Amino acid sequence: MKTQERLNDILKNILEQYGVEDKTLNRLTHKYMLHIDELSEKYQYLEDGSLNETCIEECLQKATEIYRFINFSDNLLVIYDNLFGQENEREKEFLESTLTHISKYDTYKLKWQYLIYKNDLPIHQDNEIYTCIRHLYRVKEINIQKLFREIILSDIGGEMDFCSSIFIIDINSGCIFHLYDDRGIYILALKEEYLTDVWGEFHDSVFTLDYQNFKIKVNTLYWIDETKDDPNDLCLHGDITVTIGGEELSSSCTVSAAALRMLKTLWEDHLLTKGGQILPCCGNFMIPNETLDEVEIIGCDTGIDWTILHEDGMIKLITEKENTVFVYYLQYKEEVLRLKTIIKYLYRKTFQKMSLKEMDIWHFGMNGIGEGGEKVKNNVIKEYRLVHDNRIISYMIDFERQILQINTKGYDEEVIIRFQGLLAHAFENVLLNNIILEISQVTIECFLLEEANKLSEALKYGFPAIEVSNVKELEDYLKEKEYRVFYLAASLGMCGYIIAKEIILL
Repeated sequence: MKTQERLNDILKNILEQYGVEDKTLNRLTHKYMLHIDELSEKYQYLEDGSLNETCIEECLQKATEIYRFINFSDNLLVIYDNLFGQENEREKEFLESTLTHISKYDTYKLKWQYLIYKNDLPIHQDNEIYTCIRHLYRVKEINIQKLFREIILSDIGGEMDFCSSIFIIDINSGCIFHLYDDRGIYILALKEEYLTDVWGEFHDSVFTLDYQNFKIKVNTLYWIDETKDDPNDLCLHGDITVTIGGEELSSSCTVSAAALRMLKTLWEDHLLTKGGQILPCCGNFMIPNETLDEVEIIGCDTGIDWTILHEDGMIKLITEKENTVFVYYLQYKEEVLRLKTIIKYLYRKTFQKMSLKEMDIWHFGMNGIGEGGEKVKNNVIKEYRLVHDNRIISYMIDFERQILQINTKGYDEEVIIRFQGLLAHAFENVLLNNIILEISQVTIECFLLEEANKLSEALKYGFPAIEVSNVKELEDYLKEKEYRVFYLAASLGMCGYIIAKEIILL
């Protein structure tokens, strides 16, 4: 970024990457956005009406911890939006006292007004157009303890009015940190991976109140004959309750079809559709496309449906009773992926009883959808089915020579599977008797989407043993060093993945 650029041009360039024009930042929403809505469990006031200093300190400590965890660079843009144009020199002077090495300052005005929704009562509709006075500072460092304390106090008796007014932007990454008052923080990013670590670290404080707007509850799961295990049935059924706002939608449906349809809404809008209900009564048959990365499940016209729209980075849900709820995209995505994980786990328990062909048919629906819900086309590079149904006799690792070797035995011959240039591996469900379903090489993107949550946690403890700090850096490293990722799928027992440079069958 050139130092001679005007600050409003820098801001406009960042907002363009968020897909919006210049606007007051309190109205900015985005697909990759976290809402940390629990800074303290304590009430802001004591019984005598005085401020609860313990609550204030907990809010300050949590906000400071989160900001430092994100690890912003020293190339910062601080925005102070004086939303109602009532210039107060005291707020401006205080803000500047918390900023270190101010290299540039700019200011300008912009018009804005509150959004008005269709169902708003007249008393809640504000048609007035306001003038915001915006102050922009390019700085290297911020006294966040001093600044954050005044922001937290703004809405509960503080001397400064900084409610929903201060935004800290890392110019290098485009990430935006917005502590709006004592109630919470918004963090926005241009890429989801920028938020993965902070979400994992502070998961219990993210979307805690927002989850009431959208919730999927799996009550029971069963096969068509109502048993808990049927190896010949590919369509999983169950009783599901979906909460949208205050409305509960309960259905006995084909949950495998429901999961696939919900997964598609992570990138597509969904309108009320006969035969395409989100919670379908049945899914009679599946039609995969030619590249086997998408599938349509066809069923009857019975089921429960609602509209799902992507609007300004938010998910808009409209029930058939016209109840409307806005949900954060990442909150919505996590809930949908939680349903997918529950269903995927149950299918994995029955895969050992399915034929390879039947398993492939089911995978049509999940192929191209990673653990993170993104579409990944052509995720399987090569399959090694020569070792299908081979029993694993033993495996060994030579760390010095970077070799992992799996010794297997088929019906009439022994096959050695040797991975050379080994970087890392993770096996689970290792039994005394282990049978291979298949080994496949997948794209690095597919692997990282599938294992993102586990890897984000493992990287904190030095796994894999390379100098990277997040999933994005791991992806860059694997590609630069030309590593390949192999999945070991099991008919019984041992399964997992291997990161190596080469596979040889002997």
